Formats: sequence, C-alpha cells, structure tokens
Amino acid sequence: MAVFFVLFAFVLALRNRPAAMRFLLAGMPPLVLTAAYYYAIGGKLTPFAARPELFAYPGSVWSYDGDIYHRLTGAAWNSWAIALRYAMELLIGPHGFLIYNPLAWLALYGVVQTVRRRDPWSCEAAAVLVGSCAVIAYYSLVSVNHSGWTYSIRWFVPLLPLWWYFGAPVVNGLGVRARRAAGALCALGVFYALAGVLNPWPSPFLGYATPVANIVEELHRPHFGYYLFPPEKP
Repeated sequence: MAVFFVLFAFVLALRNRPAAMRFLLAGMPPLVLTAAYYYAIGGKLTPFAARPELFAYPGSVWSYDGDIYHRLTGAAWNSWAIALRYAMELLIGPHGFLIYNPLAWLALYGVVQTVRRRDPWSCEAAAVLVGSCAVIAYYSLVSVNHSGWTYSIRWFVPLLPLWWYFGAPVVNGLGVRARRAAGALCALGVFYALAGVLNPWPSPFLGYATPVANIVEELHRPHFGYYLFPPEKP
C-alpha cells in the first residue's frame, strides 16, 4: 500500500512543493516504525510475508513442498500469462473482489468519471487508479491462493475507501434509476455479508454458488436454531 504514499506525494509535488515536503515528513514515522519492527523481529527490512524461511517449521501449511497452493504469498513470481488469468479470478472469479463487493463497481465508476471530467481532484483520482492497478498486479504476480478460502479478497479491502472518496460524489448525482440499481447492489452485498457471517470458511469448490450453498447448509445445522431461538435460562 506504500505505493499510494508515493503517488500522492508526487501529485502533491505538482501542486505545491512545500506541502509535498510536509506530507512526506508526516508519512515517514509509520514507515520508519514499520521498518524498525521488521528488523527488530526478523533481522531484515524485508516484510515477513516475503520471507518463506520464517514459515518453514514442522506442520506449517506454508512449507512449500511442490503444492503450489501452499506457496507463501510473496515467496516467488508467477509468469505474466498466469498472473493475467489469476488477476481476472481475483476480481471477477468465484472469490472475486468485485463480485463479493458489488457496490465497488459504482465506486470505480465514480473514480473513472472524476478523471474523465477532469474535476479539481482528477489527479488524485488518477493516482488512486494507478495505485490500485499496482496493488492488484503485485498480488497477481506473487500469490496463488486467492487470499485464502474465505469470502472475497482481503488484500484489496484498503482500496475501497479510496475508491469511494471519489466515487460517492458522482454516485450521489445519479438519477432515480441508477439509485435503484445501487439499492439492488447494496441488497446483494448485504446477502453476501450475511452468508459470510454464517459460514466464514466455505468449501472452496462451490464456485459462484458458494453464498447460497453456505446459507442452505447453515439452515440445516442443529446449532442454527439455537442462535435464532436460544433456550430460556432456568
């Protein structure tokens, strides 16, 4: 995520160099502290996730032994062909970030419109798009496990507030039909969230039907009725 720090500093330097210097100085403490944390524990400035030797111990799931799905994120690089296909899976596949966060489509539309219209904050919106592409490209190149078998892709969650900062003003100006569509997407998002709360560790082989299958599965579990209608205390 440090890519956004660099991009925003660059955009700010184009507008106001003294302000850019203050921005850089204000952003340095968390970066320095993070680097010190890595060095104090691991002896290097390299992030832990990019050091597979730290995860090589008896019984570790991430002790890569030829099973590609047990390869630690950041430990090796995918080919460009694999990365391109994998990026599409991360965004619109069965675990896709844009599938399980349907309102994100509207947010992205707002960011693109901000850039296209050359609004006052269009440079910052362009930086968000470039930074988002960089983050998605990075995980497409160094990962293989879809961020685990939970719902959606957790690596991309920090992108949402950045998208909505520029997306919200545009979406608020949409017409009645568009707002109804936004309401439908919101309802779909709530459904996905409910499915995730009921069963956060779904079977990885159910594809796009995973949320529906998990809700049906939970309805048939003995403990489901307990949570809805707990027995009265004596």
